[in-house]
Amino acid sequence: MINREKLSNILNFSYVEPIDETNAWNCFTRFQDHIQNGDKETIKFFLEVAFCNQKDMLTLRNIMAELGYELTPNQLSQYIFLLTLCLLEKMPTENEKQS
Repeated sequence: MINREKLSNILNFSYVEPIDETNAWNCFTRFQDHIQNGDKETIKFFLEVAFCNQKDMLTLRNIMAELGYELTPNQLSQYIFLLTLCLLEKMPTENEKQS
C-alpha cells in the first residue's frame, strides 16, 4: 500500500520537477475513490489513459487545456503515473487470483 510519504519519494526520485506533494496525494486519493466507486465506463477510460501513447497524451493535454487545466508534458506524465499506480494497487495479486 502506498502512503503519502512513499508517493512523495517515488515522484521525487523519478521526476526532475515533481508535482507538489499535496496535489499529488490529493489526486492519488481521488483516483483511488473513483476506481473504487466508479462505473465500468470510468474504469475503462482510466485504463485507456494509463496505456496511452505520446499522440494520445498530446490529445489529452489539449483537451485538458480547453477545460482550463494547463499542464506541461512532465506534469501530465506524473498524473498518468499516479493513475497507473492506483490501477495497479487494485489489480489482484497471484495469491488473490488463486483464492
